Amino acid sequence: MNFQPRTFRSLRIALLADRDSPLMWQVELAERLRAAGHDVGIAFAPPVISKPVALLQGIEQRLYRLGPGRASSIADAQALAAFPKLQGDPDLVIDPSGCGAVPAENRMTLACDGAAGEAAAFASLLRGRPPVLTVDLLTRDGMRRRIGQATPGLEEPHIFSRSFDRVCERVSDLLFNCIRDFAAGLASGEAVAESATAPQPGMASALAFAAGSFADRMGRRVLRPLAVDEHWRLGWRMVSGDGVAETLSLPVGPYNFLDDDRKRFFADPFVLWRDGVAHVLCEEFPYETRKGVISHFTIDPQGRASTPCVVLERPCHLSYPFVFERDGAIFMIPETSANGTVELYRADPFPDVWKLERILIEGVKFGDATLLERDGLFWLFGTITDGRRSTWDALGIFFAEKLEGPWRAHPANPVLIDAGSARPAGAFFENGGVLYRPAQDCRDGYGAKLAICRVDLLDTERYAQTIMHRFEPPAGWGGKAFHTLNRSGPVEVVDTKGWLRKV
Repeated sequence: MNFQPRTFRSLRIALLADRDSPLMWQVELAERLRAAGHDVGIAFAPPVISKPVALLQGIEQRLYRLGPGRASSIADAQALAAFPKLQGDPDLVIDPSGCGAVPAENRMTLACDGAAGEAAAFASLLRGRPPVLTVDLLTRDGMRRRIGQATPGLEEPHIFSRSFDRVCERVSDLLFNCIRDFAAGLASGEAVAESATAPQPGMASALAFAAGSFADRMGRRVLRPLAVDEHWRLGWRMVSGDGVAETLSLPVGPYNFLDDDRKRFFADPFVLWRDGVAHVLCEEFPYETRKGVISHFTIDPQGRASTPCVVLERPCHLSYPFVFERDGAIFMIPETSANGTVELYRADPFPDVWKLERILIEGVKFGDATLLERDGLFWLFGTITDGRRSTWDALGIFFAEKLEGPWRAHPANPVLIDAGSARPAGAFFENGGVLYRPAQDCRDGYGAKLAICRVDLLDTERYAQTIMHRFEPPAGWGGKAFHTLNRSGPVEVVDTKGWLRKV
């Protein structure tokens, strides 16, 4: 039987919550759905938080002084009172644990790593890994369809409670997007089998995690005066038909790496080839000030680099200097998310002086803005966050008919929730007429790997991509991470991160 999605201007939604410990993310989701015009009630289901998990959260609350109001905090009675149980049958039941406590023709359930309910998510977090979240829709025709997927970013994987916050926040976002699509008649994913139920983690795994977390914390305290574990370095090589853009693979040949004085790191390289010289713009991060600035250096045809010099400094942190030429001028869009803006600068003259041309977008934390001109429109890709959620896992898009704007937010934002391929890692490129975007793979930590994503669909309503390749930093780089790739002319630039003993 072919499923014919209905459209709803307003849904009657029953949201199921744990009767013993309803969580704040459920209240937040109910508030967002009500603001979108839906009638929302909260019903109660059997408990899902196990005693070992509750014990671990209690330990961490004292150890890390975690306050209330987080996504995984227990909601108070006053917050729940705003969403009484619905009278009558709902159009849709949101049943995260799949308990089936409230009957309905349409039901959304949540799975983590292919298993129903929260237990699989707990197990993944206790291993320090982000779970793959999926949403299934059970419809009146008796079919189960996979309609959404997300992989949250875990910025503090050694703290279970904060990782659970990140999961709860992205569960809320994922469900909201799926409900939006369901109401618009767009939730028609492929059929899937019912997910098995995962067992709850035992006390031994919870206590082992707590012990490992404490050891990690103590180890970092010991090493902090002696070493830096976020020291980024820049590399480059001259290419001739063997670049990543041509081969979609990392080369066997070596890269040259920029010398530094160990008092700063250099990252996020962008390159512009002009008159036989490669001009590299990058983030420079002095450890003394702990605020990024934009620096410039050159690479001659023999692959020799000049000494970097600061060319742009602002009151806020700067990084990711996306540089490009247009209409005879050279522009740059550095990351200024700490200022809540996306800013366009023009070189006058290049490369030493940069003047603010205009503010393209205001009031949004938009990281690593990456420009694309395609199909008669300008597109800006970047990570989008509310300041509480991770900056690693949600891809947002803005588009405009002119570079100067006005810029409009994509209606499906965030178009992707995936710590493995959301955050930009450099400029788009084409191979065989196919558009690719480099992206950071942050599932094992910030910028741990680099993904090459094929753009399958891009318009003002939808976005879709397929991950084609993932690259780890080669052993010869001496680093444990790789999060930027760019190319101009015969020069390809990269970066990598490793431990550095302090001066």
